[in-house]
Amino acid sequence: MISLFSHPHFRPRHYIGGSAVIFFIVLLYTTSLSAVFSVGGNYSWEAFKQDDYLHQVIFFSFGQAFLSALLSVLIGALFGRAFFYQPFLGKPLIQRLLSLTFVLPALLAIFGLLGIYGTMGWLSQLMQWLGIDWKPTIYGLNGILIAHLFFNIPLAARVTQQALQAIPAEQHQLAAQLNIQGWQFFRLIEIPYLKNPLLPTFVLIFMLCFTSFTIVLSLGGGPQIAPWKSLFTKRFF
Repeated sequence: MISLFSHPHFRPRHYIGGSAVIFFIVLLYTTSLSAVFSVGGNYSWEAFKQDDYLHQVIFFSFGQAFLSALLSVLIGALFGRAFFYQPFLGKPLIQRLLSLTFVLPALLAIFGLLGIYGTMGWLSQLMQWLGIDWKPTIYGLNGILIAHLFFNIPLAARVTQQALQAIPAEQHQLAAQLNIQGWQFFRLIEIPYLKNPLLPTFVLIFMLCFTSFTIVLSLGGGPQIAPWKSLFTKRFF
């Protein structure tokens, strides 16, 4: 820190803008948290420790975020390896379609999932046409996971593909000369390039899923819990 201030190229005015932004961010979060905690002024720490419902909500939030992030990274890594190694017809089109999830509104994606996996969705109608007495359940943990995977698998796949592209061609040639294939190639060549970007990607997806409000609110309960959802799903899905 001392060497930074004594550096000849150090200009204090260059840090004024960044310091101001950090200050306002800290101020915003501080005032928001103080407002939240001031609402429950009579809510003590002992009451929090004895509130089983709140414990279940917190555990469910962490659990669904962890599962969503883990499955997104694992499945996304498989997609990324397939896009990198396997040439197939329509690959550029599929990659462009997957990129749409980065700008697709969450509510629009939920409507699409309800249209497919809802009680009167395409999958349910297909089961009825085949004579199978089974209806998919989109509400609850499985619906939240499906929605989160829909949004986050393309992100993990893109990160995996970029990490594999960073492997030098010399390493591929050396691995071919030494007959390093399969699991050994993945362990010795790919993992060193994948572990650095995939861990931050896992943390990022976990944070996105943990703070996902629209998806959890829409798919976390069900028509039997929310009357307006029941009316909406019966009319449209």
